[in-house]
Amino acid sequence: MPTKKSASTTRIPENFSGDRPIVLITGGTRRLGLAIAERFASDGHDIVITHRSDAALARTAARRLEAVAGEGRIVVRVERIDLSNITLVEDWARDMARMLPRLDVLVHNASTYNAATLSSIEPGDAITDFTVNALAPVIITKHLAPLLARDKAMVGAAAAAESDVVPMPSSGSAAGAQGSIVTLCDIHALGESGRPRRTHLGYSLSKAALLEATMVMARDLGPSVRVNAVAPGIVEFPASGVEEEQAHQREYIRRVPMGRVGTMNEAAEAVWWLATRATYTTGQVLRIDGGRSIT
Repeated sequence: MPTKKSASTTRIPENFSGDRPIVLITGGTRRLGLAIAERFASDGHDIVITHRSDAALARTAARRLEAVAGEGRIVVRVERIDLSNITLVEDWARDMARMLPRLDVLVHNASTYNAATLSSIEPGDAITDFTVNALAPVIITKHLAPLLARDKAMVGAAAAAESDVVPMPSSGSAAGAQGSIVTLCDIHALGESGRPRRTHLGYSLSKAALLEATMVMARDLGPSVRVNAVAPGIVEFPASGVEEEQAHQREYIRRVPMGRVGTMNEAAEAVWWLATRATYTTGQVLRIDGGRSIT
């Protein structure tokens, strides 16, 4: 479904029926985003993943997700969107709100990671960091929140009238009567409880803004939609920059009580749990860092 100039769909499956829960994951074609998508695929969710420019990688990711779920068990839709263009983001989010028959989980994973110190920071890069990492998630949520919340307050009220005990959601459901949003923050950009770095100033500013947005949205959207954050430490060292150097990696691991970096699957499991099982949790940050944030 091409949408104006905001997105060009690289793979068009049959329309979602709405019979299964649907999760939308930005930046879901590689690294942590793909691991998150795989976790939801294994749980039987239909999936929308976004990418910026690599259509071939996106198609490969879609096939991988279908294989994880089992042939014919889920539908995967790939959307191309440049999150640094906020006008296009708003158009695209409106289109998705009209197209999707339902939405149960929204995961804000896509991110830029520009290196910059105080002396080297460039306004353009900092604006890109802020737009992709903080503003785009807010604008996407603005348009998709009604879909996440649709009829859910009514469902929750009916359940409460039947019983004083709220049942746990069954496998494959998306947090029962609640829509859920999970943002991907960073243990190094958590305000007074963070571990600030001098090497990624613009990125850190944007992730701190995303954390604040997470808390504001949690207050705004409750009780029908829960909003939480996962803040990973290193779950896989980047393949370029200072963080790929062995000396840097040894020094980082030395400060981690668990004695190792995490895995993509461990972080993805945390996202899935917050989205589908933590039914009385909103406005919280779950650190997946092996204890790095306490050292």
